[in-house]
Amino acid sequence: KGLNIPEKRSAALTDFRKHKASIVFVQETHFRVGSRPRLTDSNFPTGLFSDTPGSKSKGTAILFHKSVPYQEKATLTDENGRYVFTKGQIAGQLFTFANVYVPNKAQHRFLAKTLQILHAFSEGTLILGGDFNVPLHPTVDTSTGRSSMPSHVLRSISHTLHSSRLVDCWRALHPTDRDFSFYAHTTASYSRIDYIFLPFYHLHLLLSATIGNITWSDHAPVIATFLSPTFRPTAPNWRLNDAHLADPVLLADSRLVLERYFEENVDPEIPRPRCGRLTNAL
Repeated sequence: KGLNIPEKRSAALTDFRKHKASIVFVQETHFRVGSRPRLTDSNFPTGLFSDTPGSKSKGTAILFHKSVPYQEKATLTDENGRYVFTKGQIAGQLFTFANVYVPNKAQHRFLAKTLQILHAFSEGTLILGGDFNVPLHPTVDTSTGRSSMPSHVLRSISHTLHSSRLVDCWRALHPTDRDFSFYAHTTASYSRIDYIFLPFYHLHLLLSATIGNITWSDHAPVIATFLSPTFRPTAPNWRLNDAHLADPVLLADSRLVLERYFEENVDPEIPRPRCGRLTNAL
């Protein structure tokens, strides 16, 4: 039912921080054009929104954590609040982030049209996510093993995703598992209708994909971890083990190495310090 209530916005931002999210895709914000409440804070100072004109329905948003040095190049939004696309650089690498909220009818037509717009817009590494309102494979993506979705719609969606070379991140890492992101009270059933997609030629960037728990929202968060250009592995600082200074064998070897060094590297223009003093420094 959207994020117009302050308590829900606070719960959402708290949840994003708890998951240590760098970039967040939100669907069903239900913000109206011209009267959008604040959905940013000191941790997520940058937000890109697609709001709905005339009513509080639909709506999508992409939030960036303060630690992400995102340099926006261009952003494209849907006039009905169904998607927000943005492309820009992170640490010199070009990315396109696309967040979609697919309607619960004629999903195949919406996706075919929207992906055509997205491919004309996108540059660099594409990451697509959102609420697709359809279990792609009902036998494993629903708790009942079936769906009311017509088979031709599912085939059309599968063909569209395949022709776009898009891979379901969670399914790629969990080929035989069953997990769900949405609970429908009307049918008392679970389904997986929230996805994150990545082009297959960028799958080497995918490190992990999980589905969280349903808490403040009626959907569970889908969390994917990618190899980031901002990641720098930390190297441990080297420190001399003081115990070596009490080892007579090591001290003798060190003294021999220093003596040989100064014997083999004689330069009359450089003052030669006394070996004894250097040895004592050990």
